[in-house]
Amino acid sequence: MSEPSELIDALIALPTLSDPQVDPAGTRVAFVQNQSFKADQQTPATGAIYVIDLADSVASPPRRFAGDNRSFSGSPRWSPDGHYLVFISDRANRRESQLYLMRANGGEAEALTDIRGRIRAPILVADSQTVIFLSSGTLAAVAPETPDPRVLDANLPVMRVWATGIHPGSTRPLTPADLNVYEYALSPNGDWLALIAAHEATNEAWYYAQLYVTELASGITRRVCQTNDQIGRPAFSPDGTQIAFIQDILSDEGGVAGDVYCVPIGGGEPRLLTPNIDHSPVWLSWLPDGILYGARQKTGSRLGWIDPVTGASRLIMSRADSIGGRREQPISRAADHRTFVTLIDGFAAPPEVFLGDLIDGTLRQLSTLVTPPPGVRAQVESIEWTSPDGTVIQGYLSLPSDYQAGVRCPLIVLAHGGPSSSHEPSYGGSVWGAWQHWASQHGCAILMPNPRGSWGRGHAF
Repeated sequence: MSEPSELIDALIALPTLSDPQVDPAGTRVAFVQNQSFKADQQTPATGAIYVIDLADSVASPPRRFAGDNRSFSGSPRWSPDGHYLVFISDRANRRESQLYLMRANGGEAEALTDIRGRIRAPILVADSQTVIFLSSGTLAAVAPETPDPRVLDANLPVMRVWATGIHPGSTRPLTPADLNVYEYALSPNGDWLALIAAHEATNEAWYYAQLYVTELASGITRRVCQTNDQIGRPAFSPDGTQIAFIQDILSDEGGVAGDVYCVPIGGGEPRLLTPNIDHSPVWLSWLPDGILYGARQKTGSRLGWIDPVTGASRLIMSRADSIGGRREQPISRAADHRTFVTLIDGFAAPPEVFLGDLIDGTLRQLSTLVTPPPGVRAQVESIEWTSPDGTVIQGYLSLPSDYQAGVRCPLIVLAHGGPSSSHEPSYGGSVWGAWQHWASQHGCAILMPNPRGSWGRGHAF
């Protein structure tokens, strides 16, 4: 397998796994297996939902639960009572997506929505009778006109939070029509929504989005506080009186990493919980005993815990690979707040599903579904060097698969975008993918620097 097209096609053809979700009892894990887009065949990406049953120390082989080879099904979410699974699918119309429900023991999928547009980020309400989600669609019988791609910000639709019952026909918007929502969270008692939102639906609006709350009983929406930098990942405290979020100077919509703040739901000055932190939280979740967060660190990733009162923190897990990635919900917890599932991958290891324990930090691999093509090897090491002003810079160096010490070879310097991003140990990610593997197999070294502005070393860096 020496031709570029053969190796790259083989790597692109590998399935990818995403969005693992554990049921409340910690007995079943749902996840998505995706098949890649084939440009030469004009085949849209497809995905199906699989389920792993857990029994003591043995996990069953994954079984297909929902989806086929002609459409995409994803974002599986277990109901709080564990009786059914809700997911998003475009099976009825590949230009739209709808919410579907399937009983936990299988059967036929039941459509819950009929919306013109696409749906994302579903959350099940505690009563197991209601699903809320994000969509810029409408309930109109005919889809609205597609914005002109040649004109910047022309007729961009507003993203709103919607709700639907598990009995079809009750879909309704929950947030104002003039407020464009990027992220949201539901309070534990189901009375409030926290929104990262802006009063414009433009390509620049995310950069000055603010934290809002909507009271669901009255529909009243108000801003909670004023922030000067970009924010994301809102999370309610267990008693619903405070909201935590991540804030920093960020360069790309959806790319969130920085310091953790919290603010009372009634408003006030946000309080910094992570002063002088030497890594970069990228997501958080407020548990009964404190704030759980995931972070990029200088080499790899970590899980940590913060006391929201004192700011004290402790390490749960530190790894030289990637735990969960940068998604809004990279891990899923069972009702015991201890058992969790996530994806873990590295430069040499494709993402697989792991079962973890937040108390003792142990991990157990549940899936072995992605096998790299024969002969593909990654020799990547973390290295450091000192800049002229004395600052130590970290990066990753990939050596050719047949590298011999002392022998010169071509070097590719691969700079990440941003600057608020970072190279991380990840298989097939945006900055380490098919062509890099091919280059490594064909005698090239690749340097991936994390210069100042990169995530992983705190706000000061």
